[in-house]
Amino acid sequence: MLFKFKSKSCGDLIMLEEGGRLILSLIGKDPEPKGIIEVSDMGHAVKILEDVIRINGIGEHAAPAEHTRNKNGEEDKFGASHADESVDPVTIKQRVIPFLEMLKTCQIQGHPIVWGV
Repeated sequence: MLFKFKSKSCGDLIMLEEGGRLILSLIGKDPEPKGIIEVSDMGHAVKILEDVIRINGIGEHAAPAEHTRNKNGEEDKFGASHADESVDPVTIKQRVIPFLEMLKTCQIQGHPIVWGV
């Protein structure tokens, strides 16, 4: 399944199911097949996503929220596994930034974001 986020403020943003569910869950939205983010909710969502980037930095992997241990024996907050360093995993930051930019643009221009319609 794909999530296709649409708004009058900017171009469509398409995400694979995993990324779309992660983003929607982070901002407190149910990852339903159809939904809307109202302009009034965008300020809170922007703050959450900026906090996620700040807390996790650029190297945390966007894995399910299950705790695992990294190569130093430390537990990763979002279940990042560092067993295979040759794999170039998608980081949380890489998943969040396009959606964050869409949120900011839509908030400024006053248009909601919808998906599944």
